[in-house]
Amino acid sequence: MLLFTHTQSKNSKVEQQHYAQKPLLPTSSINLTGLKGGCNHLRISQKISYGYALAIGIAILGTGAGMRLGDYFRKQALVEVNVAQQQQQMLQNLQNTVFEARSHAARLPVVLGNTVWLQYEHDRFVGQINQAKILISEIESFARENPDRLATEEAALQAHLKKSALVIDYYGQLIKLQLKEAEVWNLQPNSLESAQLQMLRD
Repeated sequence: MLLFTHTQSKNSKVEQQHYAQKPLLPTSSINLTGLKGGCNHLRISQKISYGYALAIGIAILGTGAGMRLGDYFRKQALVEVNVAQQQQQMLQNLQNTVFEARSHAARLPVVLGNTVWLQYEHDRFVGQINQAKILISEIESFARENPDRLATEEAALQAHLKKSALVIDYYGQLIKLQLKEAEVWNLQPNSLESAQLQMLRD
């Protein structure tokens, strides 16, 4: 009985010394060890399946993020393309309107003496000049609303539009002055040729 007690006491002292010398593991290491231990109990096929599942999950997340990012840039690109197309169309409309005005002005000397045609060409000319001024105002507003998406710099475009507005206004006033000086609305038959030559020279 004494031998058993002596042996038990000796064993208790050895265990106490063993636990006193053993360092305490951090919480993260214990968790990692537990995870490693759990993985060690898995079969090879289960480990491969979990590996595939993890890889597929990461791929799906990456693909989803990439698609959202790509969709964002695609939408931004479409907006810029749309703005550029609108700008081009508006400038093309302005150019066509100015050409129409010039064509009607060029026909004015030809129709002198015919009041019906003269009135028609005159009205069409004035209408196209006014339409050009409206288009310039619309393009200026469009440029102010989309300064960072224009095909050209806003400052350069605005400067070009101002010059165009001055030229168009001057052209309209010039034709009006020519018609007044030639007295086309009270033109006598013997003055027709001289009035035509006067307008062509100017």
